[in-house]
Amino acid sequence: MSKPMRSLTRCTILMTVWMLLAALLSQAQIVDPYAPPDVGVQVNLGEPRLLMLGSEGRLDWGSFQSPWIWQHRDGRLIVRVTSSQDISYNPQVDWPRYYFVSADGGATWSYIAPGKEEERRWEMEAGDRLADGTQVYFGKRRIVLADALRQRVLIGGEAVRKGTKFPGILAKDLPEDLGWIPFYTRKPTDAQWTQHRAYPPPGLRLPIIKIVDHEKAGVQTSDESYRDLFERLEQGDPSVPFLEQIELGTTVGSLDVLSDGSWISVVNYVDHDLPTLAGGYANSTPAGERPLAAVLRSTDQGEHWTVWREVPFGDQVIDVGDSVPASVPQPQQDGRRRHWVYRAHMNVMPDGSWVVMTRCCRDPKRWTDHAVLFLTRSTDQGLTWTRLEPIRPYSLNPSGAVLANGIGVRKYGRPGHYLTFCADGRGERWGNDVVLIGREREHDQDTCNNNNFVVTGPDRLIIAYSDFGYKDAAGVARKAIFTREIVAQPMSLGSPK
Repeated sequence: MSKPMRSLTRCTILMTVWMLLAALLSQAQIVDPYAPPDVGVQVNLGEPRLLMLGSEGRLDWGSFQSPWIWQHRDGRLIVRVTSSQDISYNPQVDWPRYYFVSADGGATWSYIAPGKEEERRWEMEAGDRLADGTQVYFGKRRIVLADALRQRVLIGGEAVRKGTKFPGILAKDLPEDLGWIPFYTRKPTDAQWTQHRAYPPPGLRLPIIKIVDHEKAGVQTSDESYRDLFERLEQGDPSVPFLEQIELGTTVGSLDVLSDGSWISVVNYVDHDLPTLAGGYANSTPAGERPLAAVLRSTDQGEHWTVWREVPFGDQVIDVGDSVPASVPQPQQDGRRRHWVYRAHMNVMPDGSWVVMTRCCRDPKRWTDHAVLFLTRSTDQGLTWTRLEPIRPYSLNPSGAVLANGIGVRKYGRPGHYLTFCADGRGERWGNDVVLIGREREHDQDTCNNNNFVVTGPDRLIIAYSDFGYKDAAGVARKAIFTREIVAQPMSLGSPK
């Protein structure tokens, strides 16, 4: 064998060994949240505060869960709890909401039933807050596709919303007076909000969906009979009166501001039919493996948005082999080896790295419990990304934040609610996980992890979460909503207060 050939063979062997080692290292990094690595974060858990109990006997999915917490500019904390059904793509249902207010940092809570106008003002306070204190809130517009409008727009192609296909229309094909999303800003010194118009990416394909015509059907949006009408409409029942509408909104998620002043936001393809970049990942991935998400960018403070970057490796099935720790209980249905990656949650770390964690489902039936959490990073503002790395055995809704002290935090779960932390400023090493609600439950999805937290200080946050297995004073199982303060500091700073 010639010397060049021997060298080539050695290189091939070394490359193969490196790839095998990389795969083994990647698999070895799935850790049990009950036995997390120490990454130099000291975490202090405050006492859980019981906020509310659901009605006796109402343990069904959707009732008394999905708490959302935010802080008003005046310092008050608000928690909203929904009693809703998970009705596919429908945007119209207005199920009851329950509001709780705290004026003492979450120590005590009071139930309040706001009027419609006050409720709207509260919801606006739940928007983003930039580093300079400016509040930003993106609203929605719904355009009924009446006959007069059909003559002004070009309908073509398909759009997908939550797995359902609809006729579509490109955002650029809507007349300028119609194709905008309302958004509002309020600076710390402003008493009133200022309204603006945000224009989504021109290549965004919007679905034209059918909605129940409430007036002709004679029902309220919160009426339980609405669910039956909507399901019949989904199944093509011609007797259900309907309207067609285009929804403009929810395109922009949580905001990050880059050093050049531009705004960026991650949008998932599972929720929006977005255009792909010329020469982007979508052009080189196999059929059926679309990019996970797009990073939208605005250089004019939210008025015009473009698809700027893509997050790769999305909408594909990954086999994690036997890398889930033996200490993690098996799911009750099917195995957990193959996982369907389909939703991104991103934060910009202190060193400028973009860190994405992904929600997954177990394949082939897309069970959402016991689905592995993956991580990918970019150090060049989304031009290239690391391979997806499995890091935890559960993955539902791993949204997060970076505290002012530099600590990164992400939540994840199902079954159970957990938080994980990072002190390296880069998003590479995550650990010191804490368990809010454990996984020792009657069934796998009774801790939904449809929860939320709000940052309340440079080293702390308050999380609102649900417990489906809480027992009241009489020993009766009832859904419960809790809040809890978490303080996270670099280990060198000593014990958190």
